Amino acid sequence: MLSQNVQLQQTTFSHAYVISPELAAESCSTLGVEGVLQRLNQISRTSTTCDQSTKDLLKPFIVQGQDFGSVYAHVRSSWPAPDETVQGSDLSEYLKGLESLGSVFDHARETSISGDSIIKPLTIRPRRLWDLYAHRVIPFHFSHLQGGLLSPDYWAISHSWTDDMEQVDTPVNAFEWPVPLPRGVTLEDVRTELLHLGAEYVWLDVLCLRQKCDNDHREGLRQKEWAIDVPTIGNVYVNGALRVVRYMNGLGRVFSREGWNHPRHWLNRAWTLQEIKIDSIFGGLPKGMNKPLEERSLEDGTIMGDRLRFAGELEAIQASEGFQSAVDFMRVVEAMRMRFSTNPLDKIAGIAMLFRGSTLPVYRESISIEDSWTQCIKHLPPRLQTVLLFSFPVPGDETHSWRPSWKQLMSGTVETFSMTPVISKLKEIRGDGNAYYEGPTFQARYQPPSPAVPGERRQRAAIIVENAHKSTTFHVSVHHQAGASIKEGTYTLVGEEWLEVWVMCQSASPGSLHKVTVLSMSEEEAERLKRLNVLVKKGCVFA
Repeated sequence: MLSQNVQLQQTTFSHAYVISPELAAESCSTLGVEGVLQRLNQISRTSTTCDQSTKDLLKPFIVQGQDFGSVYAHVRSSWPAPDETVQGSDLSEYLKGLESLGSVFDHARETSISGDSIIKPLTIRPRRLWDLYAHRVIPFHFSHLQGGLLSPDYWAISHSWTDDMEQVDTPVNAFEWPVPLPRGVTLEDVRTELLHLGAEYVWLDVLCLRQKCDNDHREGLRQKEWAIDVPTIGNVYVNGALRVVRYMNGLGRVFSREGWNHPRHWLNRAWTLQEIKIDSIFGGLPKGMNKPLEERSLEDGTIMGDRLRFAGELEAIQASEGFQSAVDFMRVVEAMRMRFSTNPLDKIAGIAMLFRGSTLPVYRESISIEDSWTQCIKHLPPRLQTVLLFSFPVPGDETHSWRPSWKQLMSGTVETFSMTPVISKLKEIRGDGNAYYEGPTFQARYQPPSPAVPGERRQRAAIIVENAHKSTTFHVSVHHQAGASIKEGTYTLVGEEWLEVWVMCQSASPGSLHKVTVLSMSEEEAERLKRLNVLVKKGCVFA
């Protein structure tokens, strides 16, 4: 087996409350109420009696044909402590409290979708957790203590899917869907390692996020769940999980010094960018490897710590003020461009979660790439939306000119022009994707660079403003990608609050503007322009 070299998977984990896979698989209908209760008392070192309320509590599990692991996973957070006397009626009340909590979580999900938006996405809890002690997947609310008053300390697993994933039917998820696992890896091996690391409850996508299957009904459930669950996966890692375990070479696979440049390696997957968290640890370490950050690639000699530096920088930003600037945006976009994904939509979903606004777009597998990007932009924080308008000198080449298309961003040819922090904010992204902005405007005649200086990113141009029968010339900079190709003529200029960065536009459809490029001017030129008294603040619609 490919996981045999993983040190923490080799020794059985012993703990009074951790049951074996064999015990978890015992049929409750065979055990009966008294047999189930006997085992629960043995594990928990309790003496709960088999009164009528206890029977009423346990009978539904037997009627439903569940195994002992499922019963244990559902009741153990409410089960009394050793030597504590609790009646079956009290246990029933605890479980009712958990069921009520589950109803609250379900209602929050059901009411979170409004059109194509997820409202209050940061409040969405995961649906399921893997209870390592019981070796069963349970609804999230059953992991809560004291009838739902205390949330669990759960961990999350970040891993790259391998080329040899195999579908495995398992009682761990009650055979709800085939679980994709790398060839040779078992859930028991992964469980053993995670228990040794100190985990009790774990979020693992192949077990806790409904996976694809051939059953039409269950496939319909998957699509419905994914609409909410996929965009909010980042919540699990950033806001929910106490710790994240990274398997660099595949779930349960041994950490290897080979394959770091392979498209399937953790370092190169788009999805893992939204699974970053400070103080993440490595899974799959072989015996004798104590400092994985110092390990070198056998292929190119790079050091793992250096390869993870960018992820560490993202973690620091995420833990502080969050992503706000053009620099932040382009660094993430460039990282996404260089990474791989099975579905191109996953890159956009990852960006939406990393730049998390107050809402998120729902996940639709059938939507086109550009439509998905349009939806993503609507949910970015307003300041980042404004960055797309003011920091990109080349107009969008798809449906909207005011911001770059996804195709442009992924081509690697689009550059930002002004890195000046944008303090202005778009007022609205409308239903058709057009942007509404209020700011200073004026008319000016543009004179292109003549001659353009080869190799210089910024080209010097000029704008001429007519006021009171007097012409005033202002020196501006234009990006080399746009400057020489723009014809001399009269344009509308729309500026940000500092008056140093301007979007140069032409009239498009009635009432809207088409972005031509972005100009910048010095602080001194901005002051001269302000004194000219030609600026008019008004609302503009950018197509």
